Amino acid sequence: MKSKISLLGIAFISGAMVMIFEIIGARILAPSIGTSFYVWTALIGFVLASLSLGYYLGGYWIDIHPKKIWIAFSLLGAALSLMIVFVFKDDVLSWIVNHVKGLKVSAVIASVVLFVPASVFFGTITPMIAKLLLKELDMAGKTMGNVFAFSSIGSLAGTFLAGFYLLPTFSLNYILSGLIVVSIVLASLIFLSENNWLYLLISLLILMIFYISLKNKEVKTTSIYEFESAYNSIKVFPTIDYHTNDSILIMQLGRQRAGAMSLTNRPLPFNYLYYFRLAEYLILSLHQHLCLAEQLIVFQSITSTFILRPHLMW
Repeated sequence: MKSKISLLGIAFISGAMVMIFEIIGARILAPSIGTSFYVWTALIGFVLASLSLGYYLGGYWIDIHPKKIWIAFSLLGAALSLMIVFVFKDDVLSWIVNHVKGLKVSAVIASVVLFVPASVFFGTITPMIAKLLLKELDMAGKTMGNVFAFSSIGSLAGTFLAGFYLLPTFSLNYILSGLIVVSIVLASLIFLSENNWLYLLISLLILMIFYISLKNKEVKTTSIYEFESAYNSIKVFPTIDYHTNDSILIMQLGRQRAGAMSLTNRPLPFNYLYYFRLAEYLILSLHQHLCLAEQLIVFQSITSTFILRPHLMW
């Protein structure tokens, strides 16, 4: 009974993690590729294709090797795939932006490289759990229904958790880190229950390596503020304006730079902003011309009056 509950719990959690990963995937792609329907189509399509491939591979493999430990290997594979996304996502997206032309192709390549591997590993888990829980052929329908129900309910919970709480509260890196840690911890618990000390040690070693890489990433990051609002990714980071060689602070919303300030004594961070100050001179010049025009109109009115009615001069 405990084994059944634990397996259904893994189905629930893995279903939730898939949807969380898919939803934050859109935010991962947004700063570099955007949030157009091409991006969403590629992301959703390839995640579904990856899950389908995972269902097939997981079902095929668990029929040959019906052991619980393979679920742990799938979770560990998903964790390693997520770690690759965590470490290299910025480099991959930067390369795509600089070398790939066309939004459709960029969305496809980014979705395949970043989201397919982890989704395939997550997809293998559900059929493995179904196979391990299937004790009697007469109960096959109920068993399969329970497994996929728990997985789907987990996906539903993950969807609302990601959209309503995680994204508005935490940065993408923190959410991605949480998925990695949960995957490794679940794999470690399975290794522990199977008394497989070697792979338990390997799992803990992977977790330690990830923790070290996480600390290094925090040290190397140039952003001084990152936040996922309800509408966009907000990032504030220092950089150099190559036109003026001035140190500036940039606020970026998604792909667009929304504001900047100079970190030196310059009143404006960019040269082109000084053109807006022409408005002051234009308004002043316009005011002077209006005053002159009013004076000319008054003078013309007085002059025409005296010319037409010279007796008024006396």
